Amino acid sequence: MSTGVNMGRQGSLAYWLLYMLSLVTGNLDKPGGNIHSVGFYPAAKAGRRQGPVTYEDSPYGEIRRVRGSLPGALLGDMILAEENPIRGLVVISGNPLLSMGSGEKLAKAFEKLEFMVVIDIYPSATSHYADFVLPATDMYERPDINLAGLGLQRQPFIQYTSFVVPPREERRPEWWILRKIEAAQGLDADVEDLDESQETYERLLRENGLFNRINHMLTQSNLSIDEVASADNSTVVLNPLTSGSFFSNSVQTETGRIDCCPDVFDEAIQTCHDIYDELLAEPADQLKMISRRTNYMLNSWFHNVQSLKRPTQLSNPVYMHPEDARARNLGDGSEVRVSNNFGEITTEVVLDESLTRGTVAITHGWGHQQSGLSVAKQHPGTNANNLLPSGPGSFEKISNQSFMTGIPVDVEAA
Repeated sequence: MSTGVNMGRQGSLAYWLLYMLSLVTGNLDKPGGNIHSVGFYPAAKAGRRQGPVTYEDSPYGEIRRVRGSLPGALLGDMILAEENPIRGLVVISGNPLLSMGSGEKLAKAFEKLEFMVVIDIYPSATSHYADFVLPATDMYERPDINLAGLGLQRQPFIQYTSFVVPPREERRPEWWILRKIEAAQGLDADVEDLDESQETYERLLRENGLFNRINHMLTQSNLSIDEVASADNSTVVLNPLTSGSFFSNSVQTETGRIDCCPDVFDEAIQTCHDIYDELLAEPADQLKMISRRTNYMLNSWFHNVQSLKRPTQLSNPVYMHPEDARARNLGDGSEVRVSNNFGEITTEVVLDESLTRGTVAITHGWGHQQSGLSVAKQHPGTNANNLLPSGPGSFEKISNQSFMTGIPVDVEAA
């Protein structure tokens, strides 16, 4: 269990440990071990870092920009800050209120904003606080290419899909909406209105350069979008994965060698020692919360699908080992308050002997009391992420990954 806590609070170090285990056992870049999949675009060079890892001072301690992005766990604090606060927010296909830590703090932050726009395919708990909700196209209403699985494919392939049906009502692609917003600000970004023809839709994509980046990536496989689109089933299957080229093609250090313990990890390793000291000092009966997964939802998605609301999937209870529940005079179905220094929620207990003693599990992504979705609102559940830390010290510094598992909690009868 200590290892689980450590991995949850030190994300990039945990991945490093897994790769080092694969390396020292001789299984890195070997059949049966870890083989690097590049998909249709070898992205290692694109992600190459020039120079050392650097941090900048801020009111929240040292922070690092990862490809321009700041730690999401600081969003609420930055909006609520008195000095130089964030005054406006654009949310694209996201639901931070239910997917980030300290939802109650974020709700207060969103109320303080002068302006907020959400671009999404349906309302959400986050869009409840928006001044404007702009409807985006869904997966059947836009051309697409399978970028999401890039680098994760056992058999690499490229598939292009045009839209199946034209956008319904006033739904528009995200890129079109953003261009219109830029044009309204006086920027040179105007684009003509869309009609229902596939030809107009795809012509605008090309004329506005939306496919330029993808076409550049496809040249690494000697292809273009037009070639993929004209192939059988608009799909091109690439050569299967092979081992033996990871060290020559993917390692991007200046020496061409792997530094198994870079200096940048010194602070993270010391943090691990501090975490273990915290664990030793904790009461023997301290409970730790982990996130539970289910086949009936994903994060905050699919909560409005009636067919997925089975009798056992109408809420997100806290799962506890029977002995942990018995020690707190709780039984199956007991209404409880789960709390810590960051927040509290009320839910019910489900006993689960498969859990390790001292571990409780709650599915995150619930809390749809104000989502505006009819089915989800009937079965809102509770936002487990209210129990997650936010602000300074709530994320791993190298990767900006929020601490989201192994969270100390107390469980008591409500």
